[in-house]
Amino acid sequence: MQRQSASPAAAVALWRMATAIDVRDVLPVVHVPTLVLHLDGDLLVNPGCGRHLAACIEGAPFVALPGADHNFCISVLEPMQSKRSLLAGSSEQ
Repeated sequence: MQRQSASPAAAVALWRMATAIDVRDVLPVVHVPTLVLHLDGDLLVNPGCGRHLAACIEGAPFVALPGADHNFCISVLEPMQSKRSLLAGSSEQ
């Protein structure tokens, strides 16, 4: 999809920007219900990074969903929706 939506130069610029983002310093100040979802077969970002993200946000559960792509797609929407009740303060059962 990126090939169809960006020129090669724009794709490189987006890649550089995305890989330069580092949110580790702000994770301890996240004080809202947070659920970290990660595809267990992600070949771009190791699922351990998702586990680390969840561990650095107080009360944030980590859920590995089946899938091997980096982008969430329609095939994981139902499993994602079934995990919403893990959010702290959720009214769902």
